[in-house]
Amino acid sequence: AEVLIQPDRITIHSGHHGEHIDKDKAYDSVVEFIKVSNSGSVDIPVIKTYPNKMDAEEYYKQIYVPVSDAATKVENNVVIPIAEVIGRDIDKSELASTITRLEAEEDAEATLLFKLTLPKFTVRDIQAQLFRDVLAKYTTSFRVDTQTNKNRATNIKLAAAEINAKVLGAGEIFSFNDTTGMRTKGAGYQDAWTYVAGKMKKETAGGVCQVSSTIYNAVMRADLEIVERRNHQFKVAYVDPGMDANVYFGSQDFKFKNNTRMPIKVECTVTPDNKLEVILRGTNDTPWKEVSFFSQKIETYPFTQKYYNDSTLEEGKTYKDHEGMEGYLVDVYKIVKHNGKEVSRTKLYRNKYNPYNEEIRVGTKKAVKPGATAAPGTKPAASPTPVPPEVPPGNIDTTNPPEVPADTGNTTPTADSQVNTGETTPATPNTSPAPVQ
Repeated sequence: AEVLIQPDRITIHSGHHGEHIDKDKAYDSVVEFIKVSNSGSVDIPVIKTYPNKMDAEEYYKQIYVPVSDAATKVENNVVIPIAEVIGRDIDKSELASTITRLEAEEDAEATLLFKLTLPKFTVRDIQAQLFRDVLAKYTTSFRVDTQTNKNRATNIKLAAAEINAKVLGAGEIFSFNDTTGMRTKGAGYQDAWTYVAGKMKKETAGGVCQVSSTIYNAVMRADLEIVERRNHQFKVAYVDPGMDANVYFGSQDFKFKNNTRMPIKVECTVTPDNKLEVILRGTNDTPWKEVSFFSQKIETYPFTQKYYNDSTLEEGKTYKDHEGMEGYLVDVYKIVKHNGKEVSRTKLYRNKYNPYNEEIRVGTKKAVKPGATAAPGTKPAASPTPVPPEVPPGNIDTTNPPEVPADTGNTTPTADSQVNTGETTPATPNTSPAPVQ
């Protein structure tokens, strides 16, 4: 039998039987006949052969191909299309009965057409839909009015550049720390204010939490899946409480999963007017769906004022080193609308932010009386140079782990807010309150 399988059909030819003789046995028979007889005939048996038996199950295995839509994979940040496959099938009972009929005949032939199933999604569709839509965007602002703020801006730009144009395949997980790599001075990161163990401290890569938090807000608006996220110990200025994402290399990461069917691209750029903009591009299959968020303050924790004696500051004078900051307990809610109509309102999680105590120096240095002269050989006392705060504490990133467990889920997008972090600079003391920026 002969079988020809083409893309859309199978052709089966039953063939015919064959005849042959056993040459060795025939030779032996002739030789033996000659030995015993001078004339006559020798009967040589004829052997019949038939085509191999056809196996319907084996043919079906060669015929059947499941339909498969086109897909994508991401290698080295490049999207590679995987071609669609046309499904192919045949009625097994019809195939079996046809084979039975052909086996009963010689030189018989039959052709059976396949049932073809076209894929719903092709490579052409991928090309048309890839990064077609803006899934979400979010913007925050920062300042460059001081050297430390400039350092902080450098850190933001470096982290943003590492993340910009990052492509995630369907089902792939984004890791902030893995994407930026170690944020070291060798990589160009600068020292900027951050919170460490509840205190302000300059640390390399201070400010990168603004990048992770801005991405977090965009991811929430795109309704993607949060894998890992923690809030800061204290509130930050660039997003509202409950909407930040703290990162610290080696201990805290921000991760989310591309839970869409198509690749997404993370665009993370800094504008000339000192704004950090995150745009998520992908394929929006639910354009009628709108997701929004809001945070609700449940409790407010007041800060306390702490006073410290300062022998370099004259009696009667005070100086505020650090502005106090309230703490909060907030609930974050997610609102879903279909074609503008609210269909659900869900509480996602609760975050706690500790208060940051205000620190005030109190002068203890005795003032020199008018007309008094210094003892011979003594130098005049240097004017005190207390250090005013460049920023309120709420604008600084927190690097130590928060007191609450890691939260997952969506957070509240808010309007842009300025970031006022930086170093302290010398100033002449005075009796007026320290400036608050």
